[in-house]
Amino acid sequence: TDVLNDEQMRAGGALRTNGDPRGGADLVVDTPIFIDGVKKADPIMAPALGQHTDEVLREAGYSQAEIARLKANDAIG
Repeated sequence: TDVLNDEQMRAGGALRTNGDPRGGADLVVDTPIFIDGVKKADPIMAPALGQHTDEVLREAGYSQAEIARLKANDAIG
């Protein structure tokens, strides 16, 4: 909470309002890189834990049955 209330962090632009429609924190740490004339991308929330597990495993060659077996054995969430 110290960082969220730090005047220097706010004044220097290190914190910005979260523009992600999925929600999350009100303030997020902004990238420290500023390029003159270039608009920064809005911050987005990181993916949820395991959000892309099935997709990554399919790309690695696992079948849906193998992925289901891994889930059943609590090897993946």
